[in-house]
Amino acid sequence: MQADRSDARPLVLERTRELVAALKATPAGERLVEVEQRFRADPEIQQILGTLRERDEAFRQAQEAGNLTQEQIRALREVQARYREHPLVHEIELARMPFEILLRDVNGAMANILDLDVGRIVGPANK
Repeated sequence: MQADRSDARPLVLERTRELVAALKATPAGERLVEVEQRFRADPEIQQILGTLRERDEAFRQAQEAGNLTQEQIRALREVQARYREHPLVHEIELARMPFEILLRDVNGAMANILDLDVGRIVGPANK
């Protein structure tokens, strides 16, 4: 019986790749991919992310050492605000919403087709 399950795995994984391609080909998927590509290619947002990583690491190290300063807190909050206020961050958030709805619909359809309680099997979302 174990051999039967392992034999099905490549086919299921291939069909999963096909499903992902179909999801990306939807208007919501195409929009999300397009915005994420611009996000990754944008030098300003990449500079902000680099600064955010540096300040976050400095913040954590200072916090662990017990010598966190108000200036470090302010500096981290400043770059976090720059990130949150960047137009591409807003675009990604807006592009994700319809795609996430699509994913929920697909998950619901799979649960119905399989007659499963996916929430019970997978567990609660971490949001």
